[in-house]
Amino acid sequence: MPHCSYTVDVDSAADDTYAYLLDFANQAEWRHDIDTSELTEGEAGKPGAVFTQTSKGQEFSMELLATTPPVAIEWSSAEDSAFPVRGVYRIEPAGSGSRITFDMDLKPRGFWKISVPFIPLIVRRTGKRYGAALRRELGGGSDS
Repeated sequence: MPHCSYTVDVDSAADDTYAYLLDFANQAEWRHDIDTSELTEGEAGKPGAVFTQTSKGQEFSMELLATTPPVAIEWSSAEDSAFPVRGVYRIEPAGSGSRITFDMDLKPRGFWKISVPFIPLIVRRTGKRYGAALRRELGGGSDS
């Protein structure tokens, strides 16, 4: 199971960054690969909340697993998907803004197993796009 990590700095204070990332409905704003993200189970911001998301006509779910305010948000895609992902958004103060570290464990299945050698490259490219969008939504910063 490949593990990948990506970090981005934004100008938003850590508490504000945490609140923004905790609301999975916001993912349609900063993730280029998400068209819609709607709460379909549970209470937004609480463990057990499930968001149904669409991407290019495909529907899948993301579940909020655990929170450690204001520093970590654990989540998982549906285990029955072709490409299950489990991850953590880690938020820490960085100067007057905050640093977001995305840690992800990916479990491609079936046909997607051929992508394993390319996953770190794909995550870096995708992370750069996510980082640019998060800086647009939350202000300035940089990525690494």
